Amino acid sequence: MENKNSFVFRVKVGEIEVEAEGSEEYVREIKSYADQLISHSLSRLKTLGAIPQQMDSPQKVIDKPKQIVKTNTTLNDKEESIAEFLERVPNKTHQDKIVAFAYFLEKFRNMESFGIKEINDCYDEVKEVKTNTAVYINLLLKSGLIMKAKNQPPSGAAQYVLTRKGESLIKEKIDSETLS
Repeated sequence: MENKNSFVFRVKVGEIEVEAEGSEEYVREIKSYADQLISHSLSRLKTLGAIPQQMDSPQKVIDKPKQIVKTNTTLNDKEESIAEFLERVPNKTHQDKIVAFAYFLEKFRNMESFGIKEINDCYDEVKEVKTNTAVYINLLLKSGLIMKAKNQPPSGAAQYVLTRKGESLIKEKIDSETLS
């Protein structure tokens, strides 16, 4: 039988996840501990240079009896870095990473299109070894996850955009990661 006075709290930021269920006093105590833990972790990440400007929003469960409610609050009004975004999106192959980078560039940096240079800059930003990006771009074109941008520059490198299929793939990965 459910206890109507039971409260639930859950927060997840990056690799840190804290969850508590019980009396209101107990849940508030755990929430206070989680706030300190997250604050300390963010300070450490800033010191190490892992957080350039903004931080991922935690998913919080607010204190309501036996009812889980997710909210998105921005910590310190900071933007999420591309490295943090990449941590949230399951990526095993370079193709996965390139699609994630493209999504990040389009949605968070408001870029209308991207090219090989922008993708390679993303690899530099997350401090990972670059690949032969042109080969993977061609594979992504064939798979229908990206396409050439309509307004190509008259001279210079080709520009690309994500297709709906590419955007859906990343959204599904984000949603599946959020639920787990």
